[in-house]
Amino acid sequence: MPSGGSHPKYDQRIRYLIALYLEAGFRNTDIANTLGVSKSFVSTIKSNVSQYNNPSPPIGGIQGAPRKVSAAAEQGIVDFLKEHPSPTREEVARFLRDHYDIDISVTTVGRLLQRLKDTNRLEPEQDRFSATTAHPR
Repeated sequence: MPSGGSHPKYDQRIRYLIALYLEAGFRNTDIANTLGVSKSFVSTIKSNVSQYNNPSPPIGGIQGAPRKVSAAAEQGIVDFLKEHPSPTREEVARFLRDHYDIDISVTTVGRLLQRLKDTNRLEPEQDRFSATTAHPR
C-alpha cells in the first residue's frame, strides 16, 4: 500500500492477523504485501504487541507531560483558599513552592484554579479569579 494515502481505519481482525503473522516469524514486508497494509502499520502493530501485549494501544491513555501538582497539593490549595479567600496567583504559586516544593508559573496556577472550579472543588466565594482573568469582548 502506498504511504501517505488515506484509508479507512483497519479492522481489529486485521490487527490480530498481523500479530499472528508476526508471532509466526514472518517479515514486516511480507505481511504488508500479503494483507495489503503498509509496512509502517505492521511496525506499529509490532510495537503495540511488545509494549501492551495487544495489537491496539489502550484506549484513553494518558497524554502529555505528567502533572506537577499532586492530588494532595490540590487539596492543600482548596484549604489554603478557605483560609485566605482572596490571594493572588503569585501567592498561590508561592504557597505551592513553600509547602509542596512545587515550582509552577502563575499561568499554570490560573489553569489549575479553573480546573478546580470546573470540578466543583472550589466554592463560589473562592472563585474570585474568573473576574480577573476574563477578557472583554
